[in-house]
Amino acid sequence: MIRTVALTGLALLVLGACSDDPAQTLDATAGLDATGVDAKADATVSRDAAAADADSVDAGAPDAAAEDSGTPPIDAGSEADAGTSDAGTSTSTWRRPSCAAVRGSSAVTFTFDEGRTLAGIPAPLVGTVYTFGLVTLDTPNTLLAVHADAVLTSTDSGCSWRSIGTVVADYPPTLVAARGGRAYGYSDNRDTLFRVDGTTITLLTSPTTNIKGLGVDPANPDRVRIATDTGVVMESTTGGAGRFQTIGVEPFPGNGLVYQVSFDPRNLDHVVAGAATEGAKWSLDGGRTWTAATVRTTTQTADRGANIFSLKISPVSSDVVWIEGIDLGENLANLPSEGRHIWRSVDGGRTFQAVIEKNAAVSLTNGILMAPHPRDSNLLYFEFGTYFGGYGTDIFRYDGTSRTLTVNHNNYDDVGSIAFMPGDPAVMFFGLVNEDIR
Repeated sequence: MIRTVALTGLALLVLGACSDDPAQTLDATAGLDATGVDAKADATVSRDAAAADADSVDAGAPDAAAEDSGTPPIDAGSEADAGTSDAGTSTSTWRRPSCAAVRGSSAVTFTFDEGRTLAGIPAPLVGTVYTFGLVTLDTPNTLLAVHADAVLTSTDSGCSWRSIGTVVADYPPTLVAARGGRAYGYSDNRDTLFRVDGTTITLLTSPTTNIKGLGVDPANPDRVRIATDTGVVMESTTGGAGRFQTIGVEPFPGNGLVYQVSFDPRNLDHVVAGAATEGAKWSLDGGRTWTAATVRTTTQTADRGANIFSLKISPVSSDVVWIEGIDLGENLANLPSEGRHIWRSVDGGRTFQAVIEKNAAVSLTNGILMAPHPRDSNLLYFEFGTYFGGYGTDIFRYDGTSRTLTVNHNNYDDVGSIAFMPGDPAVMFFGLVNEDIR
């Protein structure tokens, strides 16, 4: 089932409860007018029970504040530069999965329709297991995943999987792809660090006990950077072997809680960091200097601070950055949204405008999974999943051009990672989660 909602200004979303009904179309008239002032407090909901598919609803012109920051772009080219999609990957020989069901592991499934229907898995997941690490490589038809302690590989576009070894970690690792069939793995806020070359797993020594982010030079797979517990950027030019050199400074001096640091997949010197109370900061020199971002919810800046938990820079355009967190002023005012938003920047992280907010149908939790589209910088996927009450998982798709949000639902406890097939991003791979704590 897919549902579509149109967003006018700041997203005040109303989506019906998940059901097996045909597609539902919802017209969210609540939100902000052209000046950013709260225009309505209610929403008009309409359903077309005869519709087989949901059509996008035109929400009008984008917010001026979100589209024109008055600052020059970081990218030299167009924001939606489709020619830069799938950068650094071989796309010509990738082929779509030819199977109806996955074999060898239940950790990963795939979809051709943004999660409306999923390929079957060999058996139900058992126990409490996570698949946070999942990437496509520049080796044709090859993916890597980390599920429980097993490092898995597929060489047939996700149809079959086999283990190539184990990595014992006290928190599920994340994977970052690099050139030459390589990937780096790390555990968020832990010291687990390793490298995978083909089927060879190399354990590495982290220079920090709490890794906050990892990035790889798109042209040089041996040049890898990590962010420490305080957000300081460190670099290795030897594939993570040996010592890391400190090249940056703290983005939030004296702040004891840096949540995440995101590296631009196109430009390793472009970094965005998020922290408790101080919002976000950006750097264009590898973290040697940092500048505070302006985070706006309506026409006002988050003047009482913001907690920024998740950050993603578009792989298509360095100008587009997505962040998720809490506007503390709204939170203290006890608004129904709790101040929870997803913000979007079109100037590399200098300024952010809220585009989505939490409501009864859109759950935003601390540190949600966000997956920017690999070809269109205006598209963002994010998810919410929980075992509680047997709810399952919602896969959301936000279109920054039309300002519409669609959602597909599945019955898995959660989706821990999302990857797109090089050359054909309509094929999406999901790393699955099971939480046996009912």
